[in-house]
Amino acid sequence: MSDAARRTARDRALDVVRGYVDHDSVAVDEALDGLDAAGSLEVYAILNGLLRSTISIMELTGRPWRRDDLVRRADEVAVSAPPPYEFAVAEATRA
Repeated sequence: MSDAARRTARDRALDVVRGYVDHDSVAVDEALDGLDAAGSLEVYAILNGLLRSTISIMELTGRPWRRDDLVRRADEVAVSAPPPYEFAVAEATRA
């Protein structure tokens, strides 16, 4: 079994986040490559949980976040996604 096949959804989700932070669309693409439908849903669920945690932390700062600030941040994240995922990431983050 290859290393990629042994990577859990958690590992892949963290690789996606690392790729976004590094603005490395190749790393994001590799983290998502080869996932079946169930694996994609699991990675999505983990990323959704991370997003909710991040938003909660942002809210705890007491700093008011305007909608256009949040949209701009979402677009910054989406642009680092591989082209086939960019639109989906932007829409998911905005939602």
